[in-house]
Amino acid sequence: VWLAMQGRCLVAVLSSALLAWLLNFCEFCYYREPKGSLREYSNKNQPPFPNGELENIVWFLQISDIHISVNEGLRTATDLRAFCSHTLDAIRPAVVMATGDLTHGKYANGFSRQFQEEWEEYARVLRETGVEGKTVWLDLRGNHDSFDVPSPDHPSSKFQRYSSSWRHHSTFSYHYLLNTSFGAYSFLAMDACPSPGPRRPYNFFGILDDEDLDALNSMALEATSSNHTIWLSHYPSSIINTDHQRLRNIMSSSLAHVCGHLHTLGGFVPNMYGRQPGGRLELELGDFRFMKM
Repeated sequence: VWLAMQGRCLVAVLSSALLAWLLNFCEFCYYREPKGSLREYSNKNQPPFPNGELENIVWFLQISDIHISVNEGLRTATDLRAFCSHTLDAIRPAVVMATGDLTHGKYANGFSRQFQEEWEEYARVLRETGVEGKTVWLDLRGNHDSFDVPSPDHPSSKFQRYSSSWRHHSTFSYHYLLNTSFGAYSFLAMDACPSPGPRRPYNFFGILDDEDLDALNSMALEATSSNHTIWLSHYPSSIINTDHQRLRNIMSSSLAHVCGHLHTLGGFVPNMYGRQPGGRLELELGDFRFMKM
């Protein structure tokens, strides 16, 4: 028994060390200070142009890793309610991107499952604050939102019933087109949650197979006539198991990719942003749960 316990401890230590090394490698590759200049915008001599007034400007916000939790008294829902009531009323953005981990999906002891109460509270906040009458709320799943979900049509999959975006798009990945008097702007939501969704901690990494990439490529082609394109996802691209060269090619014409998931790695990497080859920005936001970012 003693030897078995020692063996399990050794495996845990080695696994932790390997994960730490992988994360450090990802951070070095994706969040180091970029070199060179930004790609020159191909339509820079065509309108719309900014001027001295608040014209030809699109305001949008990102919120990520909300983690509404029954084991924390749903306190984050109170903060989300204030965000939806006061912050949005002050800024009045055209679009809000909620990039995953809408709910926490964990017991106090660390085991995971989907809690009906968390999803109901998330939907209640959106409904009672009238969010959809103020802005376009683009939400998508994070790994916590797919803990212990055997398949998308399983009763434990709550996103379809309680999210805002499913009612309008009926897919996990989708294209929202914002039309303005000065042109169109594309917001492309990329869901990389594994299916089936394993329990914690085995869905830390996202997955995009060839079929997923085909669908994302079709979305990117739909956005070619937009003034600008923004990709949104829960997972940073460095944490997605996929054909990275193909994914970069699909996203190459976009302005930026905004994401969440890593929570600034416990405060060790507070500025999680970088510039990919070709000029596309990759911007990871810290969590709303603790940092209110």
